Amino acid sequence: MTGRLAAALFILSLAGSASAQDGWRDAVASDVRNSTDYTDFRVHDPALFLSARGDFDGDGRVDVVRLRVNESARKFAVVVADARGQHVVLEGPLSDLPRYGVSLVRKGRIQSACFGEDACPQQYLDLSTDAFDVAVFESVDTVYYACPAWPATAPTGYCPFGMTD
Repeated sequence: MTGRLAAALFILSLAGSASAQDGWRDAVASDVRNSTDYTDFRVHDPALFLSARGDFDGDGRVDVVRLRVNESARKFAVVVADARGQHVVLEGPLSDLPRYGVSLVRKGRIQSACFGEDACPQQYLDLSTDAFDVAVFESVDTVYYACPAWPATAPTGYCPFGMTD
């Protein structure tokens, strides 16, 4: 089986996990389109920033981060699906969903947007794998990257690096 075919089958298998029986589903454009607040960054494409793909865990396969919705619980979540399973990185009230977005951050050096060692002791982060950005409109971004000593350092396997440009 080719690498691309295996990656495609992996992504399709994730679409069925965390199924409707547990109340969660992928966020869609209509979940954020009708909001009057925080939609400027989605004005041309309402589905923009609802999911991103990259090799977040460094295993050479495509992983997916997506916004998920649980209407009965009135919550949304940022969920990353990799070879180890699905991990909830962040949860919030469903009313905040239109303010949130996720995007791919390619491996390499990223810089924090905070200034001064007291405010932000780590100015740079060198990523050895892709990472993902969780942006909050008109607020801060947090980049999540594969923790080097998972699971001891973070139960989800992804560590936050905050306040990035």
